[in-house]
Amino acid sequence: MVKYTAAQKKAYAKKMAKMRGKKKYKKNYKKRYNTSSMVISKPLLPQTQKVALRYTTRCTITPATIASDLTDAANNVALQTFIWNNMNDPDYTHGSTFVNSHADGALNHQPRMYDQYGAFYNKITCIGAKAKITFLARDRLINAPHTEPDPNNDDMGHSDTVTLTSQIIAPPKPCYVGYFKSTHADNASPSEKYDNLNEKKEIVQRMLIDPDKPVTMYAKWSLNKEPSRKYNLQLENAQMADDWGALFNQDLIVTQRRYLHLFAHPCSVQETGTVSGAVTPIDVAVEMEYICILSDRKEVQQS
Repeated sequence: MVKYTAAQKKAYAKKMAKMRGKKKYKKNYKKRYNTSSMVISKPLLPQTQKVALRYTTRCTITPATIASDLTDAANNVALQTFIWNNMNDPDYTHGSTFVNSHADGALNHQPRMYDQYGAFYNKITCIGAKAKITFLARDRLINAPHTEPDPNNDDMGHSDTVTLTSQIIAPPKPCYVGYFKSTHADNASPSEKYDNLNEKKEIVQRMLIDPDKPVTMYAKWSLNKEPSRKYNLQLENAQMADDWGALFNQDLIVTQRRYLHLFAHPCSVQETGTVSGAVTPIDVAVEMEYICILSDRKEVQQS
């Protein structure tokens, strides 16, 4: 039996340790897959997502005509109504009526991308919205009678002058414009007089005088600030808690709709000192942005 010295054992152990530290080079190959028959297991769209939808339209509001000796205690304010949280038909006043006019936009239309999102989701819930409202006055056309020499005047007894009527452009009658506060947000068709609304501070208003100076106002609505939301849901057994949504291409139920009422009303003669007469319509441009939750994703059929 061969006996090794301590030095030989130490050298052998060192040699073996060095050999074990060496690794044989091996080329790595990436595994290739046949992508023609692959099935994506993870969906491309989330089950729910938050989006912003934009809606714009144009309309007109025709204020009431008041007499010169009245303070307008008998006339209700003229309204144009939109719905804060009904994406299928935001324009409540016109509804499904299409008005072909230069002063009216594409009525009965949904916010941009509404139809596209409806192809992938079943339900949409508006949780907040904001509106930019621009009021623009129109000049008035007034019939002004005047006399001119009669071209048929002769010695046969005709008058020396004749009375003619021509139209002249006059400034618009001053009006109050604005929107109702949330006090009337759950009422689709309020019938209110201006003095009552002003006394109860239920309107946000400004005076519209100059056709070259439009009035721009801003309003907003939030689902989280609905004071009667939980109470209403307790009365509606068919609804799930906090369910304020609607299926695509269907209107929100009436009890959950919240309305934005725009109004226009002529100033009294005592306020402006102008003559009485017909009030020209007020042109209104509305821009709205809705914050919505898309839910109940549709299952896409894979081929």
